[in-house]
Amino acid sequence: SDNKRKAIARTHPAISIQSESTNVKFNKNGGAYTRGSPISVDRKARVAQLYLDTVENEGKCTSRHLAGLAGVSNGYAAKVITEVKQKGFITDPKDIIKAGYKKQTTGVGSRTRRRQEAEHQQNSKTQEQPQKLSSKSAQKRQQKLNQGATMSSTKRSRPDAEDPTKTDELQLGWSDKQRRILTANGKAAEYYTAERGFPFSENELPHYWLSRGDKALWETFSKWKQESHKGPSSSVSGHQTPQVVGAWKRPLFYGGWEHSSNETEHVFNVQTNTLFVDLRLPVTRLTKARAAAVSSPLEKLTTGHELRVFARQHCFAGFSYTQSADAAVGVSKTTSSGFDQVCARHHWIDWNYVGAPRNRPNKWWIELQPNSNSKTECETQEMPQQWKEWAFATDECGQQYYCERWERLSSLNASSSPLHQRAVLALHSPGGIIVVAHNHFNFCLGQSVGDHLPSTDKTSLTEIVDDFVAQGEFDKARQWLGRIRGGHGTVSSGWEIDAAIEFWMEGQPFWSRETVELKCSRHQKEEKSWWESCTVTWNEQQWQLFECNLESFEQLQEFFDLSFSPTVE
Repeated sequence: SDNKRKAIARTHPAISIQSESTNVKFNKNGGAYTRGSPISVDRKARVAQLYLDTVENEGKCTSRHLAGLAGVSNGYAAKVITEVKQKGFITDPKDIIKAGYKKQTTGVGSRTRRRQEAEHQQNSKTQEQPQKLSSKSAQKRQQKLNQGATMSSTKRSRPDAEDPTKTDELQLGWSDKQRRILTANGKAAEYYTAERGFPFSENELPHYWLSRGDKALWETFSKWKQESHKGPSSSVSGHQTPQVVGAWKRPLFYGGWEHSSNETEHVFNVQTNTLFVDLRLPVTRLTKARAAAVSSPLEKLTTGHELRVFARQHCFAGFSYTQSADAAVGVSKTTSSGFDQVCARHHWIDWNYVGAPRNRPNKWWIELQPNSNSKTECETQEMPQQWKEWAFATDECGQQYYCERWERLSSLNASSSPLHQRAVLALHSPGGIIVVAHNHFNFCLGQSVGDHLPSTDKTSLTEIVDDFVAQGEFDKARQWLGRIRGGHGTVSSGWEIDAAIEFWMEGQPFWSRETVELKCSRHQKEEKSWWESCTVTWNEQQWQLFECNLESFEQLQEFFDLSFSPTVE
């Protein structure tokens, strides 16, 4: 009808491409619509070709979609699709006519066309075998059609198969979405008040000790570490060994009316009895970087868009101060029913910290999955396989305003030894933190802030980078982006990095036998553990062992020897 033709013309503006033998115009998307008298000669051929092109570009094309593109009825589009599937992919409209389409002439009435189509459909049903095409290109296109059903669903589920504009929105909006979930869309600070039953002291804030300087911070961390070794009598008021020691991934993060999952980001959270390193990388950033085969330093990211995307990731490290759930009940309205422990994290290095401290604690409840404990032959105690992190404060409805579900990363692989699977280590130096738990390691290196960084009045890293990019100050943006490095890998692989903030590090060893030297003083005080006098020298920088569950220096040497000689199977 005229109305339909006008609607198609509005949604698909025509360009000056018109068939000499037909009254067909093609729009910018490859569709076709008619004007005037009925289409002649190769109407089906044109519609069929449009169908083939749409399937090749989009993975599928329904009859309704084809009808809208070509300006034909849904029934006509369905018939064309059926005949094309019977005859295979055909690249030339003439081949379609040769394959059995009846040639139509200008002025053929609808009744005649319906009779011709009915005759052809009847002839098609009586054919024992669909006609084969001799063209190799046609056969290849037939294979693509056969794969379309399975490939299209895969493409839809992968972020990198989305429309480029939508993928960019996912990349640039990742940090904001994480913030909205974590802060109850900006309301979290309102929940932490004494009036609501959730008071806190200033030294509970995640960046309090960071702002006091390294000396005060590490003295405090060391004091907390000693508390955890004083026995059950101090377990209520002092630091308690976390029940979630290990390496974890995050299948689900939700709060309010939003959520994210391991389909949108890769999270590696390695927690020892004291220190932690938490790495969070959006899938879209990793996929795009690898697809571009980027293997260069940060200076090679030359566009503002690349720098803005690079800013949308996260890594932070510090101390997890853990207490029994009963210890927190007295200072909050939340009961301990259902919760096992409460944890407050204190950050030393933080990708998102640019000098503006967080105004509420990074504090949350730990809920272990019932009956989820398991152990292997090399483990001396059972370990939970899943747990939930619940916000410490509650919202207006009396509910924890966010939740993260954590699942243990496997410590087993073809080259891991029992020593790798049970080792828990934590090292620190002025340059960063390295943590090892059950064959997994995370590292976070660098400084959150410093006098060497360009001055800014922004309160987050994404704001800083976006602002410098908008001003064309790419070098200043790179200085902020290059201040922290973080990544994850497995020890038994030879310390190979498999995920990193600086993605060009992936596939490379974190350190090697030639760059690492172990030293241990034999004259330590009796009240100290043997490992407290041990150091690891890496590239001429000393790293102090802050925690170690191995039994001797010889066992520590064996641990490193095995890690630098991975078994390949």
